[in-house]
Amino acid sequence: MLSHSLGSNLHMWDPQMAVLEAKHRVLRYDTRGHGASDAPRALYTSTSWSRMSCAALDALKSEK
Repeated sequence: MLSHSLGSNLHMWDPQMAVLEAKHRVLRYDTRGHGASDAPRALYTSTSWSRMSCAALDALKSEK
């Protein structure tokens, strides 16, 4: 699972994708308010970011 830095989007990982995907299943996503994702009004904390990441893995039925 790849998360990008603030002020960026999932495309920051484009240069690494060919190498990573050759041997791994890779999930990358836009964090709330970046790239193509929306940002509903909410208080975002490190705990909420972690929960959103876990929910994405759960939705894909992946191992954490």
